[in-house]
Amino acid sequence: MSPSDYQCSCNQRSPRPTSWKLQLAIMACVWNVLSCKGVAPPLPTKSVNIFSAVINVVYKPPQSENLAFDGKVDGRYGLASRVEAEQGKVVHLLNELGHNTGCTPPVNIPLNGQWIALVQRGGCRFSDKIHNAARLSNASAVVVYNDRDEDDLITMHHEVDGIVSVFIQKNAGVHIAGLVDKGNDVYMNISVGFVTMYEERQASAVQVGSGSSNTPVLVLSLCIIVILILGLVLLLVYGIRRSRSRQNSGGQSRSRAPSGTITPRAHAPRHVVFLTREPFSVRAGLLEDIAEQCETISEDTNPAA
Repeated sequence: MSPSDYQCSCNQRSPRPTSWKLQLAIMACVWNVLSCKGVAPPLPTKSVNIFSAVINVVYKPPQSENLAFDGKVDGRYGLASRVEAEQGKVVHLLNELGHNTGCTPPVNIPLNGQWIALVQRGGCRFSDKIHNAARLSNASAVVVYNDRDEDDLITMHHEVDGIVSVFIQKNAGVHIAGLVDKGNDVYMNISVGFVTMYEERQASAVQVGSGSSNTPVLVLSLCIIVILILGLVLLLVYGIRRSRSRQNSGGQSRSRAPSGTITPRAHAPRHVVFLTREPFSVRAGLLEDIAEQCETISEDTNPAA
């Protein structure tokens, strides 16, 4: 009879390793959390025409009666702008704090004549600048120059319609503002350039509420609910297996064999590891050694009355 058919009835228990199934389930939960994304439908688009603007700038020095041509400036009309030609005297807007951003009503409004407001980008929305200059101060057009060193012209998105609004680069705007601040009479002649078309995505179509698509929110909520249910099931299964393991260990300790006996088993315990590579025939006294160790442990754990 081989040593694998015997087991000492000793009151010992090896630590239970974590189940690989539980580890796999936890990894699956983490993967679901990381990869759970709502698949939103493609956003609707609409074709939008973008118009460029050509601005001719002339000025008249304070001590002269002759107009001097300063140059031509490229610009771009805003989305809600009135795409028409416009002309007038340039006023570099200034508020009570000395800022040229046009975020508050200006204090240097001309008393008469047709004029064009020149404001700097930044500090507030384009809608606020155009509203303060055109709606509150009666400017015929609003030209916004960039406050950043960028070569590309942007398309201003604003809510004020019916007003000519044009965006120009920083260098051109700073140059024109310098001419105005030095006391020159500066005039602009704005004309319509070429037209381009691009596809604009409607962001309002993906907002939650009021007839919008709620698919991403519903999918994300469903993923969270599934993950919570899976976690509860895993906890329940783990608790049941732990309870059964304790019951089995308690029953084995109560029904252990008398001292000094060896109980045959059909299979060897999983925690027994033979570290030798020698053939079994070499270790002829292995069974006797196991029996002696079991007797010693039994005498220590169950002293005689």
